[in-house]
Amino acid sequence: GGDPSIYLLAQRDAPTRYFYTLPLITDGYVDDELVSSFVEDLRQDPPAVIFDIADARVPPLDAAERATFEADPLYAVDAEILDQVYEFVRSGYVRDRDIGSWAMYTRR
Repeated sequence: GGDPSIYLLAQRDAPTRYFYTLPLITDGYVDDELVSSFVEDLRQDPPAVIFDIADARVPPLDAAERATFEADPLYAVDAEILDQVYEFVRSGYVRDRDIGSWAMYTRR
């Protein structure tokens, strides 16, 4: 959910109330309960496709890319708060292809 227009173009509803996911990494706003609610919404209505848009502010879904991201001195996000999200994607999706700088994940 880094580009809400994708839902309009795909003629799909967002599976959670977070059609734009930046709040999930906003210090002082996000907490474990919010992330759990987000993941539960995803489990209830799993998207057919997940795009990782390679935004410099958001930790990547791919673990190896996330490690590089976390090593960056400008990194200021606690990626561990999103462990439930990473596990949801890892267990149910596979990185299908890259489209430009976006990684596309499809259900297993």
